[in-house]
Amino acid sequence: MISVKNRINFIDKSVLIAELFILAGFLFLHLIFLENSESVFIEYDNHFFILSASILLGLKSIHRLMRNPRCILRVSRLSLFIIGFVLYIIIHSAVIGINNYTLIVKIILLAALYFLIEDLFRRVKYHHFILSIFLLAVFLVQISLMFNISLVTFRSFSNPLTVISGGNACFLVAEFPFIFSLLFQFKKATNSNKLFFFSVCLVTLVNVYLLIVSHSRTSWVACGASSFLILYYQFRKKKGIIKVFESRVFKFFICFTLLLTLILIAIALYRFNPGSANGRILIYRVGLRMMSEHPIFGLGIGQFKDLYNLFQGSYFANNSSGYSMQLLAGDVFYAFNEYLHIGIELGIIGLLFFIALCVEVFKIFRKTNKKDLNNLPNILMFGSFASLFSISIAALFSYPFSILSVNFLAIIYLAIMSSQTEGLRARIPFIYFGNIILIALIIFIFSKAVVRMNAFRKWEIAAKLAESDRFVEAKLYYEQCYPILKNDGRFLFNYGAEMFINGNSHQSILILENSRKNFAHSDLYLYLGKNYDELGNFKKAEENYKVASNIRPSKFQPMKLLLDLYIKYDQLSAGIDLAKKIVVYPIKINSDTIRQIKLDARKFLKYNRVQDTQQ
Repeated sequence: MISVKNRINFIDKSVLIAELFILAGFLFLHLIFLENSESVFIEYDNHFFILSASILLGLKSIHRLMRNPRCILRVSRLSLFIIGFVLYIIIHSAVIGINNYTLIVKIILLAALYFLIEDLFRRVKYHHFILSIFLLAVFLVQISLMFNISLVTFRSFSNPLTVISGGNACFLVAEFPFIFSLLFQFKKATNSNKLFFFSVCLVTLVNVYLLIVSHSRTSWVACGASSFLILYYQFRKKKGIIKVFESRVFKFFICFTLLLTLILIAIALYRFNPGSANGRILIYRVGLRMMSEHPIFGLGIGQFKDLYNLFQGSYFANNSSGYSMQLLAGDVFYAFNEYLHIGIELGIIGLLFFIALCVEVFKIFRKTNKKDLNNLPNILMFGSFASLFSISIAALFSYPFSILSVNFLAIIYLAIMSSQTEGLRARIPFIYFGNIILIALIIFIFSKAVVRMNAFRKWEIAAKLAESDRFVEAKLYYEQCYPILKNDGRFLFNYGAEMFINGNSHQSILILENSRKNFAHSDLYLYLGKNYDELGNFKKAEENYKVASNIRPSKFQPMKLLLDLYIKYDQLSAGIDLAKKIVVYPIKINSDTIRQIKLDARKFLKYNRVQDTQQ
């Protein structure tokens, strides 16, 4: 007969094993993220993360409820900064009234996982297991990128990943420094495990190859800077050169050389793709205008995606800008500078919270730097800082914080650093009532995630049916999704557009007007303009066509539809001015459609006996 003590030990070990494997599963998040490129409907990584995190936290809560021990509360300074930052986001969203449930839930779950991972990394015996899974996950992502296959559904991607950019480049930025740092300390880290060293070398070499072919300047700069940091701290304590590193002449020389190198690199990277660099300058200009609207508290979490394109349209409508700047404009959903992004959404206060967190991370690194890298915890802490440093540099030019897999890696690195620091300790009695509330909250989050996932699947079915000219069947699925996704701007845009295509302008306008509250895209305003034009509302049609044209000035379709509107309602003067603009406007990407639009504009001017001069 199994004793009570043995039974309790068995339960404890079972829960621990489940915790280890679920956390290990999160390391494969980027494999699931790759599936998002094949579906504009289902956010695979978000659903996987929320469901798995809910299961893990629910398991831990039930286990603690069964055991009812006295809780040992340990909170480091870094943990306090993270708690404060998350609480600010929650309170800020509640006060402003931002309805972005999924994003806030992800932030809360990431914070909860941070504490679980921190507790796990205090137990040194599990470090090798997590490290091995980490290497395996990174290697599988590399295989997916190199051979353009999905290791989740075992199929080839229809859209070739010929250039590793965006989210994939951000993932490389997040994992490369951590793995690269292990190369120099593998003996101490693994007791001379040759298989582990071979794995680290293989993953590092593949990383270097992917970085070279990535065409991502951000990843080059971030990984290059973090590699320099690793090499500097690795070799500066070597006998024979330590005095050279500590001399003032060397420090002056290295600073001067670095400054000169950075300037030359910046010029070279700009010339590598000047259009992209100028496009980001435009985004920064508009972003600063957004931040100036609400500088202290910001516009609200998740509002950049919903509002930026409208601000960009307003920028072009109210400021004279040359064709070169207008040709760079597109529908934008990332600030390409995470610090500016935080300032826009959370204001100066939120940005200061984040900067304070970064300063605390640097302080922990400085303390670790004074120690010898002679044990695995210190080695992991050094690698964690290198990766966080790399992510912070990438955040100046890209959007790593918008990639869930990168966020999870950042949480791991923060937990590793916090696990090796001292913190406040206090024994408090376990409270049944609080734990029951926590379990109920987790059940709510899990059930709502399941409902939303099913709604996304139905939306995908509806969109495919509508695309196949089977809108009567598709409408049934749209109606089932609507109560659940009524605040999702992308869903409403797709639903409203299909309504218009199938001749229901009245209902299409209602849906699209709701969509514009949570979504801003030039095509959305095109469809609104078409609807109002169909119903004979000239002012509303003109207004929406102009918004679409201002968001993307180089797009000819809004100008064509607006010209047709002026012709239809005998607005001759406005039509002539617009036709002249169409004729002389430079073409970004040539096509038969654009050539026909220009030809029609010339015919209109000729018919009205207006002389046009082409630049």
